[in-house]
Amino acid sequence: VVKGNDTLLMKGYGKANVEWDVPMPPDAMFEIGSVTKQFTAAAILQLRDAGKLSLDDEITKWLPDLDTRGNRISVRRLLDHTSGMVGLTEIPEVQQLSWNPNFPRDSVIALINRYPFQFPTGTMQMYNNSAFWLAGLIIEKASRMTYKDYVEQRMFAPLGMTRSMYCNSSENVPRRAHGYIVYNNGVISRGPKNAHTWLPFAAGSLCSTAGDLVTWAKALHAGKVLSPRSYQEMITPAKLNDGTVLRYGLGIAVQKDSRGLPYIGQGGSVLG
Repeated sequence: VVKGNDTLLMKGYGKANVEWDVPMPPDAMFEIGSVTKQFTAAAILQLRDAGKLSLDDEITKWLPDLDTRGNRISVRRLLDHTSGMVGLTEIPEVQQLSWNPNFPRDSVIALINRYPFQFPTGTMQMYNNSAFWLAGLIIEKASRMTYKDYVEQRMFAPLGMTRSMYCNSSENVPRRAHGYIVYNNGVISRGPKNAHTWLPFAAGSLCSTAGDLVTWAKALHAGKVLSPRSYQEMITPAKLNDGTVLRYGLGIAVQKDSRGLPYIGQGGSVLG
């Protein structure tokens, strides 16, 4: 809990390891799931600021193998969930393949191409992991770096986020909390490992701590990550083609909280 520059509360709750009854340390590392999306959006905006791409680029400029079904999809439409393409988490084959760490990323676009669009681009909004997965490929092409290297070297390192990384389930990471699943009968079971080699990638494969995310939030909203123009675009509610205002900016929700106060944020979850 932070207000301005004052940390009011920084404490761990629950167990980092249930079997060994290990308390959760304040600097425990977690898989942050879709909180990753704001980093992906910020990376795209940084590359735009550097003149490497435009938000109005058609994604076929970067990903010519994607079948857009005649839709004109701009990079911007990936970041505000209005592309209309099928989402990875809604593709049946992905449910079967997600456990395979060796599934080739080149085949993911082929999977997406198998399914029709859910609606014409820009006419509706539906939360979409395919869009942010593809945004990760665009980051790699525009920056000539892997997504992992880009976020770690261009975002985490400059801000001193030393407890943040692209998740690696096969690596021993100090004070990384184990994931668990609580079943309907109350039984707690160790969650499965998420490979992160190809899924969820730029849609949800970052790992971080509460303290590092405080560092990130302070830097992002204090103008230390993006240009004023890009920051404003990130936190401005997107619009459909007909002008309907949405409750989402670029990679982050922008809406009212339960008290009617302005809210900027993004949650996330992964297995466990």
